[in-house]
Amino acid sequence: RVRPPAPGDHRRHRRRAGHGERHGRRRGQRDPRRHPGQLDQRDRVALLNRVLIIDPQQPDALTVLTRHLYSALLFEARSAHQVPTKDPALGIVVDEFYWNIYAQGLRMDLSNGMEMGGLSQPTPADLLYRLIPALQTLATIRPEQLDNRFRLGVAYRWNNDQIPMVETFEALVKDIPDSRRTPKAEALLQLAWSRINKVSWNRILHDPETPRAYANAEASLAQAELPLDKFLAEYAMAYTMIFLPNYGDKEKMLHHLTEAKRWFDEVPGKSDAVWRYFLHTGLLKAVLDADPLFAPILATAPQS
Repeated sequence: RVRPPAPGDHRRHRRRAGHGERHGRRRGQRDPRRHPGQLDQRDRVALLNRVLIIDPQQPDALTVLTRHLYSALLFEARSAHQVPTKDPALGIVVDEFYWNIYAQGLRMDLSNGMEMGGLSQPTPADLLYRLIPALQTLATIRPEQLDNRFRLGVAYRWNNDQIPMVETFEALVKDIPDSRRTPKAEALLQLAWSRINKVSWNRILHDPETPRAYANAEASLAQAELPLDKFLAEYAMAYTMIFLPNYGDKEKMLHHLTEAKRWFDEVPGKSDAVWRYFLHTGLLKAVLDADPLFAPILATAPQS
């Protein structure tokens, strides 16, 4: 039994709704990360579960349930990182970024369910374990709905399912034509992050996935049209270089971070707190602190 938030047009990723529109909420819609009353959540999910007992492939019930669960995971991320955001689309990016990084390291919250931990409330792992099979079913019965396939690939990444987290986005990159630039950029970016997470977890020297991740992020930048997408692509290229021998070309890493900051400054709702959160992330911050070359970029995100 889980307690995800009430449905809304959860549509993450700022661009996936409507098969290519930004996957965040549009004007006038409720913030998908909002966490309403607990009793209401349980009642809604109980109803959805009863429907799915009768028909496990009921698409509408599966759609509402998966949006519940995914939104609940974003809420858990927001509660953990506590970085304030003014724009819902940027807020969802920060929430997902939290789990991307967390999934590379500790993983406790994404691995231990409430029974294993002896807890009285569901954990993010419980939400994730319920989300994945529901999304798998949706992706099978409604493969034309890109929203579900994007969420499934991200859920695989957070669960450290290394083969499907890459293959899901490889298929999306193949299926989305170049003429649909925004969803294509998103698919390439998500493919890059799946490869990054794989490399970060495995820690194999000269892992061929590292240059592939960089190439995916570079291709995402070429397709990107919005400042937020361009910021994320430049940042992903810089982050990928952490895993190159000697961090690759440090001047190049600095260039990517500088460009990331330039595009970030054009993002609606941007703030010093959000930029600092991206720049001060564990592995990246360690690399930047170790070399005075990066002093200029660190100066753009002073400690609060």
